[in-house]
Amino acid sequence: MRLSVCSKTDKGLQRHRNEDVGIASADGHYCLVADGMGGQAGGELA
Repeated sequence: MRLSVCSKTDKGLQRHRNEDVGIASADGHYCLVADGMGGQAGGELA
């Protein structure tokens, strides 16, 4: 099976930093989506 992945995130108008992340492994074994914490302490590590 061939898998094609693309993603886009947007920090919006209220945030200074985008804490959302989406990744896919090169071998297609996994995809991960992590939603940020809305500017909370440690959100850049989410």
